[in-house]
Amino acid sequence: MAQSLDASIARGQELVRFPEQLLEMAFSDTSLRRQLKPHHVGLLLPLCSHIELQEAVESHGTKILFETRSTVVATELSKRFHRSVCVDIYWIASSHQDAPTLELFRVADGLTAENIQSTMDDIFHIAYLPREMLDVNTWQERMASLGFAYVGGGVNHNGIPKDGAVTVLYFVNESSDRTIPRIELVLPGIHALCSIPLDRASASVPTAKSNE
Repeated sequence: MAQSLDASIARGQELVRFPEQLLEMAFSDTSLRRQLKPHHVGLLLPLCSHIELQEAVESHGTKILFETRSTVVATELSKRFHRSVCVDIYWIASSHQDAPTLELFRVADGLTAENIQSTMDDIFHIAYLPREMLDVNTWQERMASLGFAYVGGGVNHNGIPKDGAVTVLYFVNESSDRTIPRIELVLPGIHALCSIPLDRASASVPTAKSNE
C-alpha cells in the first residue's frame, strides 16, 4: 500500500513539474491554452491513513499546506457506491518552483481499497485559472465548442473570506483523443451558475456551494 501511495504522489509531482504540458494534454486549441494557466492537479489516493499520507508527502521533500473536508467528491463517491463516504482534501506544495499545487483526496471512511482503485481515474482532474475574466456562460460555450460537456459547479467559500471565494466549473472531455478526461475551471469571485445548461447525460458532479 505504501508503494502505491508513493507512486500516486510521484505521479502528481511529475505532472505539476511541467505546467505547459498540462495545457497541451488537455487542449488542442492553442488560443485556449494562451487564455488559461494550470491551477492544480487533483488525484484520488489509494486507501491510506493521515499519518501514512503525511510521511509519504514529506519523503518527496514537500509538505501539506492545509487540509479540509470534501463535499463534491464525497457526494459523488457516495452516490456511486450507494453508501456514505467521507473524504478529506490535502493541498500539497509542489517541490518545483512556480508549479501548480497538488490536491490530494483521501477517503477517510466508507470504501474499500478495491472501491477506491476502481474510481481513481474518474476523480483525476486538472484545474485551470483563466488569465482574463469572462462570464461563466462564455466559458461554458467556449468549452462546449471544443467538445467539453459542463457537468456541474459551485462556489467554494468554506472557511474562506467572502472576497477570497472562487466559483468552480466542471467539464468532461467527450472526445476520445485527449489525455485528461475531467477539467475544472477556477473563476475568482462568486458567479451565478443557474443560467448554465447542465449536460444531464454526462453529469456526475453535483452542483453545490461547497469544497471539492
